Amino acid sequence: KDIHYLNARSTNKFTLADIPPGNYVGMSFHIGLNVDTNKTGKLPGKTENLNMAWPEPMGGGYHFLKFEGHFKDSTGATLGYAMHVGTDICLMKVTIDHPFDIRYLNQAQVMTMNVNQWFTDPVTYDLSTANYIMGDPDNMLKIAGNGVNVFSMD
Repeated sequence: KDIHYLNARSTNKFTLADIPPGNYVGMSFHIGLNVDTNKTGKLPGKTENLNMAWPEPMGGGYHFLKFEGHFKDSTGATLGYAMHVGTDICLMKVTIDHPFDIRYLNQAQVMTMNVNQWFTDPVTYDLSTANYIMGDPDNMLKIAGNGVNVFSMD
């Protein structure tokens, strides 16, 4: 029910409050914002939300995911990339089928994100053919489709 903004440079944990103790078969969550929330101005005017704003001329709302940086192509040349995913069609539902037990409130549970998986499963994504995808629904959907497989639990 809560929205959590995670920046890989600074965030490696967050709290899901009020999870009752018990035995669980797994968990599900979304990467992105539901249709009612993914509208310009629906999130508080904090810096992290403003930095994730999707341009109004492209439909408004918010980015769900941003990867930016550099990579070496097959010739060894260094190229830039900007993988920005957003819009309602790219809302990702992640389901992790891995049993775990919660014995007390605010218990730590480790979940891992494999960053490389965003580019490899189920679709191998080649940055040298499309290294900027904002506004490109076909390529945004490829990355979003890969997003359902990036998380695991220990």
